[in-house]
Amino acid sequence: MKRSLIAMVAVAWVVSSLAAMAGDAKEMTLKGKLAKAEKDGKVTYTLATAAHGNVVLPAPKAEKEGEKVIVLDDFVGAQVEATVMAVAEEKDGKKVVTVSKVVDVKKVEEKE
Repeated sequence: MKRSLIAMVAVAWVVSSLAAMAGDAKEMTLKGKLAKAEKDGKVTYTLATAAHGNVVLPAPKAEKEGEKVIVLDDFVGAQVEATVMAVAEEKDGKKVVTVSKVVDVKKVEEKE
């Protein structure tokens, strides 16, 4: 009984934290080189930016039926400009960007 109560409180706290983060998310444009990594069958995408360091991008998925899904594999290894919904905050003197949704991605010309 006590464990169930603790588990319910923990789940409620996590859900409310995620909801709060999503509510604070603002549209941002990030530029950098997109990389893909696979570990234990899990795929992660990282955008190496000059301004924010490495930013992890969630795998895009359709939120509404019929909505177009962005295929990040098409952009791996390229310089891109990504429009995202994200929260930027200061942690230990570093600016950290947490992305909740990828809105759009397009390739950009690499500067020489």
